[in-house]
Amino acid sequence: MWPILVSFGSFQIYTYGVLIALAFIGAMTVGLKLGPRYGLEKPLIWDWMFFVLLGAILGARLLYLALEWKHVKWSLRQLGDLFIHSGGVFYGGFVGAILASVWFLRRRQVSIWLAADIAAPAVALGQGIGRWGCFFAGCCWGKTTSLPWAITFHNEVTGRLMGTPLNTPLHPTQLYESFFTLALAGWLWHRHRRKHRRGDLWWGYVAVYATGRFLIEFFRDDPRGRFAWFFTSQWFALAAVALTLVWVFFYRARQPVEQAAAAQPRERGDQ
Repeated sequence: MWPILVSFGSFQIYTYGVLIALAFIGAMTVGLKLGPRYGLEKPLIWDWMFFVLLGAILGARLLYLALEWKHVKWSLRQLGDLFIHSGGVFYGGFVGAILASVWFLRRRQVSIWLAADIAAPAVALGQGIGRWGCFFAGCCWGKTTSLPWAITFHNEVTGRLMGTPLNTPLHPTQLYESFFTLALAGWLWHRHRRKHRRGDLWWGYVAVYATGRFLIEFFRDDPRGRFAWFFTSQWFALAAVALTLVWVFFYRARQPVEQAAAAQPRERGDQ
């Protein structure tokens, strides 16, 4: 579609990278809005987000390399292209961000489930924006289809970097997930206004996203790991739903009830 946003000779800015940056900014904005309503100071949120970003990038890329090692040309240039142009595997980034968060939050003595609830709408919003980066880069493409909303890629750069099928109508699976996660982010933001047990919003996000992702995977056609009946992401999705059920039946009742404080009105002159 539009993999290169700006090009000045050999200097290029890739659309994917810009959208991922916007996704992170959007997620951070949500965290900075919600955190203080639960007593978390903004400097702590800034520090936390740094480790989330680092863990997500490393996790996504490392899982991609682990699953697609047969298709990777192990040269410095190829690996550089993967880290700059490709999104990696979401669940790898997801696990990487969680591990980084647990390490950071324990050091700062912050409730992990409280922080997770704050992160839930932020993560969903970031996904909703970030999937547009996948769309413009041409990765994570769908199967061929004759539906009226099919997307056809023509850009040769996309075909060369990602191997995206060109001049073929495809399911816009990137946009399916984007619209789905943006709606999920809105629902989670609204749930913060109501009383809930710690962890409810996080595990609500996990279960709903995993279910949607499991279904969307059936429409994708890009090369990715597969074991037995399902693709790797679908197995992760099933595991996520199973963990949610464990939470609901064995741990949820032990958590305190929370509700975000109302946003403070802005004073005159506070711009």
